Amino acid sequence: MTERNVVTEVVAKSLCCGCGVCTAVCRGKALEMRFNTLGELVPVLTGKCAHCQLCLKVCPALEVGEPLLPEELFGPGAKMGRDPHIGGFIECCVGYSSRHRMKSASGGMATWTLEQLFQKDKINAAICVGRSPKNDRLFEPVIVSSAAELSYCSSSRYYPVEFSSVLKDVLRNEGRYAIVALPCAVTAIRKAQRAVLLLRERIRYVFALACGHGVSKHFTGFLLAAARLTEAKVKMVDFRYSARSHKATNFAFRAQHAEGNWSNLLYFDGLYGALWTGRFFVPRACDFCDDLFAPLADATFMDAWLPEYTGDVHGTSIVVARHPEVSRLMQGAKESGAFLRPITIARVRQSQSGALAYKTTYLPLRVARAERNGLRIPRSFPRAVVPGGLKERLAKIKHGARARICRLAFDLEGRPRRLWISVLAAYLHAQRAWRAARRRVARL
Repeated sequence: MTERNVVTEVVAKSLCCGCGVCTAVCRGKALEMRFNTLGELVPVLTGKCAHCQLCLKVCPALEVGEPLLPEELFGPGAKMGRDPHIGGFIECCVGYSSRHRMKSASGGMATWTLEQLFQKDKINAAICVGRSPKNDRLFEPVIVSSAAELSYCSSSRYYPVEFSSVLKDVLRNEGRYAIVALPCAVTAIRKAQRAVLLLRERIRYVFALACGHGVSKHFTGFLLAAARLTEAKVKMVDFRYSARSHKATNFAFRAQHAEGNWSNLLYFDGLYGALWTGRFFVPRACDFCDDLFAPLADATFMDAWLPEYTGDVHGTSIVVARHPEVSRLMQGAKESGAFLRPITIARVRQSQSGALAYKTTYLPLRVARAERNGLRIPRSFPRAVVPGGLKERLAKIKHGARARICRLAFDLEGRPRRLWISVLAAYLHAQRAWRAARRRVARL
C-alpha cells in the first residue's frame, strides 16, 4: 500500500505552509517540525505512520477535511453580513487602543481584545507569538496565562512559527484558550477542531492577522546579514520599529546586539520593503493561497493601510468581528481605553488592495504556470491561460534567477553567504532605482 500522509502529499510538492497543526494531532506521534534548507518549517516523518490520514484532513493546502465554522461555535443567531473575500462579519471597526498601540505593530487592537477577554474571565490562557528559547529559531508561539504577560507578545513577527508544541499543551491541559494565528493556520486549527473534540472544547476563540504572504527564516537572516549580524549574535529583533519622523507605512527593521546596542535602521521604503514586496524568501505555498482575511476566524485584525490613517505613525487597526462576544467588546471599547468607529466592508478591502489583488486576480496565472511545469495544485482554483511569447519567456527566466539567488544566499546549514547576499542587495537597490526612474518619467 502506498503511504499517504502530509509529507508525501504536501511537503514533497513544496506546498506546506509550516503551521504544525498536523504534527500536533498525529496519532502515531510520527511527525516533527523542522527547518528545511530553505529556512521553512515543515513536518518530517520521524516515526511509523499510522495511516490514519488525520494530518491530511487538517492540512490547509488540501480540500479534504471540513473546517469548524465560526457559526457552529456561537450559534446561528447572529446577524452577519457577507463578503466574497472577507466572509461573514457582524461589524467592522477602525481605531486603536491608547494603552497598547505604542508597543504594538499597528493600533494594538489584537492585544486589547485578548486583555479584555482575560479581564472578563472568558479565557484563562492565550496563545500568541513570543521569543523562543530554542537555538534554531528566534520566535515561536507561547502560552500566556494573564493579561500582564501579553506585552511580551505584542508587535509583528515576520518569521516562520509553528503551533505543534502549544497545541499539544492544549490537548494535555484543561483551559479556556484564545489563539492568534495567520489565516492558513486558522484554517488548519478549525479543521483540527472538527476532528479533535478537545481542541473544540478548549480553544474558545480563534483570531487571525490578515496576511499577504509568509516568509522563511532566511528573510530575517538576509536583513541581519545586511546589518552585519547573525541570529546567534542577536538578542532581539524588531520588525516594526516606528521612527517618529516617518509615516506608519515606512516602519523600520532593527536588531539588538547581544551586548545591548541596536543596529542601524533598515526602512521599508528601502532594502527592507524591496525584499518584502519583491516576495523574496516566500514559501511556495503562499503562491497558491487565496486566504487574506481568514473568514474562519472569530475576528481578523489588520493594519489600516488607508490614506487617512497612514499619516499617524503610531498605527491604526482594522477589526473584522464575527463572534458576538468580540462585537460586544467593540461596542463597549471607549470605556476600556479603545477608540473605534465603524468602517465599511469596501474600505476594509481597499486597505489591503495590493495583497488582495495578488491573492485573487493574479492567482489563476500562477496556478496555470505551476501546472504547466508539472506541479499539480490539489485545490479547485481557477486556471488562466498562460500567455506565450517573449514576455512570458523573460518572466520565466526572471523567476528562475530570483529563486536561484535565494537558494544560493544561504548554505545548507542556514548560514548567509556574503557574496550572494551582496548580489541580492545590489539587485534590490537597482530595482528600486529603476522603478523610481520610471515614476519620474511618468510624471513628466
